[in-house]
Amino acid sequence: MKLDDRRKYIRYDIPLEVKFRKMDDSSEYTSGSVVNVSRSGLCFTSNDLTLGLRDVLDLQVKLPNEDTFIPAIGDIMWKQDQENEALFGLSLMSMDAEAKSVILDTAYDKWLNKMRS
Repeated sequence: MKLDDRRKYIRYDIPLEVKFRKMDDSSEYTSGSVVNVSRSGLCFTSNDLTLGLRDVLDLQVKLPNEDTFIPAIGDIMWKQDQENEALFGLSLMSMDAEAKSVILDTAYDKWLNKMRS
Protein backbone atom coordinates (compact mmCIF):
# COMPACT_ATOMS: atom_id res chain seq x y z
CA MET A 1 0.00 0.00 0.00
CA LYS A 2 1.24 3.47 -0.83
CA LEU A 3 -0.31 6.72 0.24
CA ASP A 4 0.27 9.62 -2.08
CA ASP A 5 -0.80 13.12 -1.02
CA ARG A 6 -2.61 13.52 -4.36
CA ARG A 7 -4.80 10.51 -3.73
CA LYS A 8 -8.12 10.70 -1.94
CA TYR A 9 -8.14 7.00 -0.96
CA ILE A 10 -5.50 4.55 0.20
CA ARG A 11 -4.45 1.94 -2.37
CA TYR A 12 -4.09 -1.69 -1.33
CA ASP A 13 -1.93 -4.16 -3.23
CA ILE A 14 -3.87 -7.17 -4.49
CA PRO A 15 -3.12 -9.34 -7.52
CA LEU A 16 -6.27 -10.00 -9.55
CA GLU A 17 -6.97 -11.00 -13.12
CA VAL A 18 -8.69 -8.43 -15.28
CA LYS A 19 -10.06 -8.59 -18.82
CA PHE A 20 -10.88 -5.40 -20.70
CA ARG A 21 -11.76 -3.77 -23.98
CA LYS A 22 -12.65 -0.26 -25.04
CA MET A 23 -16.32 0.54 -24.45
CA ASP A 24 -17.03 1.12 -28.13
CA ASP A 25 -15.21 -2.06 -29.18
CA SER A 26 -16.91 -5.43 -29.66
CA SER A 27 -13.67 -7.38 -30.06
CA GLU A 28 -12.41 -10.01 -27.63
CA TYR A 29 -11.29 -8.98 -24.17
CA THR A 30 -7.57 -8.44 -23.54
CA SER A 31 -6.00 -9.79 -20.35
CA GLY A 32 -4.19 -7.80 -17.71
CA SER A 33 -3.23 -7.94 -14.04
CA VAL A 34 -4.55 -5.71 -11.27
CA VAL A 35 -1.73 -4.36 -9.10
CA ASN A 36 -3.71 -2.43 -6.49
CA VAL A 37 -7.17 -1.10 -5.70
CA SER A 38 -8.81 1.77 -3.83
CA ARG A 39 -12.39 2.84 -3.24
CA SER A 40 -12.32 4.92 -6.42
CA GLY A 41 -10.04 3.08 -8.80
CA LEU A 42 -7.47 0.48 -9.61
CA CYS A 43 -4.06 0.11 -11.19
CA PHE A 44 -3.36 -2.66 -13.69
CA THR A 45 -0.68 -3.80 -16.12
CA SER A 46 -1.18 -4.96 -19.69
CA ASN A 47 0.84 -5.52 -22.82
CA ASP A 48 -1.85 -3.63 -24.80
CA LEU A 49 0.09 -0.45 -25.53
CA THR A 50 -2.66 1.01 -27.75
CA LEU A 51 -4.73 2.23 -24.78
CA GLY A 52 -4.55 5.93 -24.05
CA LEU A 53 -5.61 8.56 -21.56
CA ARG A 54 -9.35 9.00 -21.15
CA ASP A 55 -10.15 5.71 -22.90
CA VAL A 56 -13.23 4.24 -21.25
CA LEU A 57 -12.94 0.50 -20.65
CA ASP A 58 -15.43 -2.31 -20.28
CA LEU A 59 -13.80 -4.48 -17.59
CA GLN A 60 -14.25 -7.95 -16.14
CA VAL A 61 -12.45 -8.20 -12.76
CA LYS A 62 -11.92 -11.60 -11.15
CA LEU A 63 -13.07 -11.76 -7.56
CA PRO A 64 -10.43 -12.88 -5.03
CA ASN A 65 -10.43 -16.63 -4.29
CA GLU A 66 -13.25 -17.24 -6.79
CA ASP A 67 -13.66 -18.07 -10.46
CA THR A 68 -16.19 -15.28 -10.90
CA PHE A 69 -15.59 -12.17 -12.99
CA ILE A 70 -17.65 -9.06 -12.26
CA PRO A 71 -18.29 -6.25 -14.73
CA ALA A 72 -17.00 -2.73 -14.24
CA ILE A 73 -16.49 0.43 -16.27
CA GLY A 74 -13.45 2.64 -15.86
CA ASP A 75 -11.70 5.66 -17.32
CA ILE A 76 -7.91 5.63 -17.85
CA MET A 77 -6.50 8.56 -15.88
CA TRP A 78 -2.79 7.89 -16.35
CA LYS A 79 -0.47 5.58 -18.25
CA GLN A 80 3.15 4.68 -17.62
CA ASP A 81 4.93 2.85 -20.43
CA GLN A 82 7.37 0.16 -19.37
CA GLU A 83 9.54 -2.24 -21.36
CA ASN A 84 6.95 -4.57 -22.93
CA GLU A 85 3.83 -3.43 -21.12
CA ALA A 86 2.19 -0.41 -19.57
CA LEU A 87 0.85 0.44 -16.14
CA PHE A 88 -2.58 2.10 -16.13
CA GLY A 89 -4.40 4.09 -13.46
CA LEU A 90 -8.14 3.69 -13.80
CA SER A 91 -10.95 5.68 -12.21
CA LEU A 92 -13.91 3.37 -11.62
CA MET A 93 -17.14 4.72 -13.07
CA SER A 94 -19.24 1.66 -12.30
CA MET A 95 -18.80 -1.56 -10.31
CA ASP A 96 -21.17 -3.68 -8.25
CA ALA A 97 -20.97 -2.36 -4.67
CA GLU A 98 -20.97 -5.81 -3.07
CA ALA A 99 -18.22 -7.09 -5.37
CA LYS A 100 -16.16 -3.96 -4.73
CA SER A 101 -16.53 -4.55 -0.98
CA VAL A 102 -15.31 -8.15 -1.35
CA ILE A 103 -12.23 -6.97 -3.26
CA LEU A 104 -11.46 -4.13 -0.84
CA ASP A 105 -12.05 -6.29 2.25
CA THR A 106 -9.72 -8.98 0.92
CA ALA A 107 -7.05 -6.42 0.02
CA TYR A 108 -7.36 -4.75 3.43
CA ASP A 109 -7.09 -8.09 5.26
CA LYS A 110 -3.91 -8.92 3.29
CA TRP A 111 -2.46 -5.52 4.16
CA LEU A 112 -3.38 -5.88 7.84
CA ASN A 113 -1.83 -9.35 8.06
CA LYS A 114 1.34 -8.02 6.45
CA MET A 115 1.50 -5.13 8.95
CA ARG A 116 1.08 -7.50 11.90
CA SER A 117 3.89 -9.83 10.84
